[in-house]
Amino acid sequence: MIKWNKNNTPAELYPMLAELGKYYPIAEATEPNTTFIKENSDAIISKAKKNGDNWTITYTTLTTAARGLGSALSGIETDEKTSFKNLGVMLDCSRNKVFNIDYVKSWMRQMALMGNNLVMLYTEDTYEIEGEQFFGYMRGRFTFDEVRELDDYAFNLGIELRACFQTLGHLEQALHWPHYAGSVGDTGSVINVSKTETYDLIAKMVDFWSKALRTRKIHIGMDETMDLGRGRFMTVNGYTPPFKLFCEHLAKVRDLCVEKGLSPEIWSDMFYRFSNTQHEYYSETPEIKDEIKAVIPDGVKLWYWDYYHTDEKLYNAMLKSHLEVNNGNVSLAAGIWTWGKLWCDSRKNREVICPMMRSCHTMGVDELMFTMWGDDGGYCIYDSALPNLVFASDLAYGVSEAAVDESASIRTEAICGMDYNATMAGGETEKDIKFGENQTVYPRNPGVLWDDPLQGLYITSLTGNKNFDILTEYSKNLTEAADKVKSSPKFETALALQVVEALYRLLAEKLEFSKNLIFAYKAKDMAALKQIAEEAIPELIAKHDKFAELCREDWLKNCKPFGFEVIQLRNAGVRARYEETARLIKSLIAGEISAIAELDHRDAVSTSFGFGWNYRQIASATVIR
Repeated sequence: MIKWNKNNTPAELYPMLAELGKYYPIAEATEPNTTFIKENSDAIISKAKKNGDNWTITYTTLTTAARGLGSALSGIETDEKTSFKNLGVMLDCSRNKVFNIDYVKSWMRQMALMGNNLVMLYTEDTYEIEGEQFFGYMRGRFTFDEVRELDDYAFNLGIELRACFQTLGHLEQALHWPHYAGSVGDTGSVINVSKTETYDLIAKMVDFWSKALRTRKIHIGMDETMDLGRGRFMTVNGYTPPFKLFCEHLAKVRDLCVEKGLSPEIWSDMFYRFSNTQHEYYSETPEIKDEIKAVIPDGVKLWYWDYYHTDEKLYNAMLKSHLEVNNGNVSLAAGIWTWGKLWCDSRKNREVICPMMRSCHTMGVDELMFTMWGDDGGYCIYDSALPNLVFASDLAYGVSEAAVDESASIRTEAICGMDYNATMAGGETEKDIKFGENQTVYPRNPGVLWDDPLQGLYITSLTGNKNFDILTEYSKNLTEAADKVKSSPKFETALALQVVEALYRLLAEKLEFSKNLIFAYKAKDMAALKQIAEEAIPELIAKHDKFAELCREDWLKNCKPFGFEVIQLRNAGVRARYEETARLIKSLIAGEISAIAELDHRDAVSTSFGFGWNYRQIASATVIR
C-alpha cells in the first residue's frame, strides 16, 4: 500500500494520487510511507528508493512522478532518465472500433504509471461536427462532451490528449456518403482541394478540436495521398502536379490552424515520396530535395512514421534527416502491432522496437508515440497490447534489452493486473514457416479465421494445395500458445486470455479440418467425408460459436457497439459456410451431386497465391462490397 499525506506531498500530485487511489493500493493517510520530492533539473528523472517499508519518489515532471509511483507499486527500485519529453500512444478509433470513455480512461491510468504522457485519438470521421449529420454517422463518433471529459481526465494524470485526424486523405468513410462525395470528394479517399466546401468542412474539424482540447498542438494527417488531384479535380480542372496541390492545401490548412492559435503537425511521408522518382519513403540515404524543403510551410512539424524496420542504421538515417528538416527536433511514430492482428504481435514488436529504441537513444529523439492501428476491422483484443507497451516504456526509460522482460513482467502485474508471460506468448503464433528450398510463408490468424471452408483462398495461398505440412506446424504453434495461455493463473478471471485461448483452439482445429477435407475429397474417401460432415464440422462450429461470443463480450465491454456488426457478419458468414460444407458433403455421399465444385477448383491450383490475408482478399474470390 502506498500511503501519502498532503503535508509532505507537492500539491500538483493531489488530483493524480486521488484518482489512481480509486483503482490501485494508493491512499491518503495520516501516517504516510511515501515521500515525493520534486527535483529541479533539465533532465527527465524518475527515482524510486525503498527504505524498509517506506518509499521516496524523486521526480522532475508529473509524468515521472507517476512512473516512480508505478515503480513503487511494482516493488522496483529505480534511478531512471529518459530523453523523451513526450512518450505515449495513438489509439486508432477509425477502423470500426471506437473505444468507450471508461476504457480510454483505464488506458490513461495505466499509461501514466508506465511513465507515458501523450495520447492521440486517431479519428478520421469518428467525432461529432455540428451541422454535419453524415460525418461519422452510425460510426460511434465521439461527442464534444466526451472529448472534453477525456481531456480533463488526462490532464489530471499529466497526460496531453492530442487530436490526430485527417484533412486531405484517408477519408473513405466520410466520402462513401453521396453528401460528401458530391460536395468535397476528389477520389474515393482524398478530398477535393479546389472546392470552397472542402475548406468550410476542414474549418469545422479544426474548430472542434481547438475547443475540445487544452493542447495547442494538432495533428492534421495528410499521409499517403498518392491519388491527390487525379479524380474529380482533374476531370474539371485538368492535370495539376500533385506536389503543387499538396503544398497549397497544406498552407491553407496551416492558416486555419494558426487562426485558432494551434501548431499543426503532419506525417512526413509525402515530402519524401515527392523527392524521388520511385515515390519511396524509407531509405538509408533519405533525401528531401532542397526545392521541396523550401516550400514546407513555416510552423508545420513533420512526424516520421515507421512500424516495420529491424535495421538500426535505417532508423538513424531517417531520424537524422528529420532532425535537419525539423530544425533540431524530431517526432517518431513507431508501432505496437495491433493492426491485422486478433492478438497483439509481441514477436513482431520485439523485432522492430528494440532497434528503433536504440536509434532513438543514439539520435536524442524527444517525442515518441506508439501507434496502434486497426486495419481490416479493428478486431484486435486491445488488452493484449498493454504488456507490449510496458515493454516499450521500460526500454524508453533506459531498462536494458537483457533485463526488460523481467522488469516488464513485474510492472505488467502491478499496473495492468495481467500475466506478462501468457500475454506475450499469445502474440508469438504468427511465426515464419520454412518449407522446400529457400521458401517461407508468414501465416496470419485472421486469414485462417475468415477463410471460406470451401473455396479456401487463404489456405491455398499458404500451401499451394501441396505443402500441407505448413498447416500441421502452424496448428502446433497455435495449440502450444493456447496451452500457455490457459495455464496462466489469471486465466479464469481474464476475459482477454479466454478470448485468445478459444481463438487458437478454433484456428488449430480449422487448419486440421482444412487439410483433412482436401485429402478426403481427393481420395473420394466417403467414410472420412462422412466423419467430417457429422463430427468434425459440428465440433468446429461449437468452437467458432464460443470464440464469437467471447469476442462479442470483449468488444461490448470496451468499445462502442458501432462497428461490431462487421465482425459479427464475418463470423456468422463463416459459420454458415461450415454448415454449407456439411450439407454439400452429405449430398455427395447420398449421390445427389457428383462433385463439389469449389473443392475441384482448389485442386486446379498448385502454387501459392501469396496475395494477402485480409478479409476482402480471402473471404471470397468474388468482390466483397
